[in-house]
Amino acid sequence: MWTSKKVKDKSSKILVVDDEPGILEFLTDLLTTLGYTITTASGGEQAIKFLETETFDVVLVDLKMPRVDGLEVLRKAKALDPDAVVVFLTGYMTLENALDMMRAGGAFDCLAKPLEDIGHLQRVLEKAISFRKARIEYKHRLEELTILHTREKEARLLEKKRVRELTTLIEVSRLITFSLNLKEVLNQILRLCTRLMSVNHAVILLANTHQELEYVESTGFVEEEKGFKIRIGEGLSGWVAAHGKTLEVWEVTSDPRYKFPEVANKYQLKSYLGAPLKLNEKTMGVLGIYTERTPRKFSEDEVRLFSSFADQAAIVIDHVQSYEKLREYRVG
Repeated sequence: MWTSKKVKDKSSKILVVDDEPGILEFLTDLLTTLGYTITTASGGEQAIKFLETETFDVVLVDLKMPRVDGLEVLRKAKALDPDAVVVFLTGYMTLENALDMMRAGGAFDCLAKPLEDIGHLQRVLEKAISFRKARIEYKHRLEELTILHTREKEARLLEKKRVRELTTLIEVSRLITFSLNLKEVLNQILRLCTRLMSVNHAVILLANTHQELEYVESTGFVEEEKGFKIRIGEGLSGWVAAHGKTLEVWEVTSDPRYKFPEVANKYQLKSYLGAPLKLNEKTMGVLGIYTERTPRKFSEDEVRLFSSFADQAAIVIDHVQSYEKLREYRVG
């Protein structure tokens, strides 16, 4: 049974678009009760007028409407704001339509009506809002650093490094529109992570339904190393998953929690930094990196940057996993 849970951030704005008055009233009452700030439009033309003068965290729009349909609202929203997040809610949805819209990279998600799971709607909205706010935040940081860079010539090299770091964070958020293949996305995340943190070895472990972490992808290790599982709470990554916190270890072979000394010796692994892949306070896995040959003390800025990268990666992984579940259901 679903129970309502008010959002923490009451400033989240949602534009609800539907040509059926009853549906519009139902969604307005429901989302207002959940704590969102709601603007309603009774059709695509009115929605576009709102989009021309206001910004919204999410546009929740019906697909089939007279004169101006949901796809036209999507195109206009993206033209006015490239970071616009659009969720379709429609009684005309087919699996093929849903796959096409997600594959195109325009719509964030597509839900069927009548709604059978209100809790699922809330979870989709929370993910969509988190995704938009993260992208906007990193863009703002990038703009600030760029301005600072032009004003302070003596700090040019430092600012270039920070701009590159923030550009990498933006790149990982864009993966949600570039690929919907989980293996490809995981490889891209690891590539960006190693570049961001200047390391050669990185791993991604994802939680399964048996309270285990499964080693699903890595860089710097041979393919045969993949596939093992550890209990949540065991090892360095298990500790990160159990506590939901970032962990830094100066020398892995000296830490009693580390369970794979033969791997450390084989690759000359020294220091470890692991961060939880968290979404809405739930840990879905762990992103870990290792230095080789020489131990390394990560600065506070590096740890914060790594944690922010992991937060972005979690959003992308969750979205692609949702797509793959839909695709599996279609094939089945």
